[in-house]
Amino acid sequence: MRLLSVIALLMMTVACRFERPGDVVSYGDNGAGAQGTQTSSGAAPGDAQRNTLDRSIQGDAGVQDGKAADQNGQVGGGTSDTPPPRSQLLPGQSLGVNETLTVTTNAGCRFELILQGDGNLVLYYNGTAKWSSATVNQGGQRLLLQTDGNLVLYTAANTAVWNTRTFNQAISHLVLQSDGNLVLYRTNNSAAWNSGSVVPGC
Repeated sequence: MRLLSVIALLMMTVACRFERPGDVVSYGDNGAGAQGTQTSSGAAPGDAQRNTLDRSIQGDAGVQDGKAADQNGQVGGGTSDTPPPRSQLLPGQSLGVNETLTVTTNAGCRFELILQGDGNLVLYYNGTAKWSSATVNQGGQRLLLQTDGNLVLYTAANTAVWNTRTFNQAISHLVLQSDGNLVLYRTNNSAAWNSGSVVPGC
C-alpha cells in the first residue's frame, strides 16, 4: 500500500512539471487535473465571465441613471415643468390674480402686465408702472377677453369694474407688444384699443 502511494505521488509530481506557467489546473474528485488556458487579460475563463457580467450590470445602471436624468429635465434637452411666459390673450382666455403677460426685448426692456392682489391691473416697464386700470381695492379678480371682443375686469361676484368697451368689434387677440403697448387687435389687424404705453427704443 505504501508503494502504491509513493508511485501516485511521483506521477503527480511529473505531471506538474509539464504544466506551462500560464496554465490553470483544476482537480476533480479523482485527483485528475484538467488544464485550461488563461485569457489575454490574465484572468481564468471563469473570471472573464464574471468581468463580462459585471460590465453588463454596470452598463444597465448607467442607462437607468440616464433615464432618471432625462425625467428630471437635466440631460439631452429635457423640459421643465415651468410653462413659458405668454404675451397674448385670445377670446375666452383670462388672467387671474398675480398672473401675467410678459415680454422681454433684446434691448433689455421687460414689460409685464399683472393683475395685482389689490385688484389693480398694472403694466410695468422694468419695474416701473406705465399704465393701470385704476381699480385699486375694487375687488378685481379676473381679466377676461370675452368672445364678443370686450376686455373686462370682473370681481369674484362677476361684477364688471373695468372694460375696454370693444364689444362686437371682431377682436382677434390682446397682445403685450415689445414696444410696451398693450393692444387689442381686430381680425383685420387694425387696433381697436391700446394702453398708450409705448416706450421708445425698446
